[in-house]
Amino acid sequence: MKNKQIYAVYKGEKFIFDGTVEDVAETLGIKVASVRKLATPSQQARSKTGITIVKLGAEDDADESV
Repeated sequence: MKNKQIYAVYKGEKFIFDGTVEDVAETLGIKVASVRKLATPSQQARSKTGITIVKLGAEDDADESV
């Protein structure tokens, strides 16, 4: 029952995809630490590629069908 943080990826103002930090890192071809760093407000302001990563919150891993 571990909560996983969900991150959303935007290019400009267009939503591209969302997923766990591992999903985002794999899709973008970068390290997990880089995803976490790029999700900080200071790095979002410096983005030159137009790609923004936003930390949305936690998703519960618990089986909700029970």
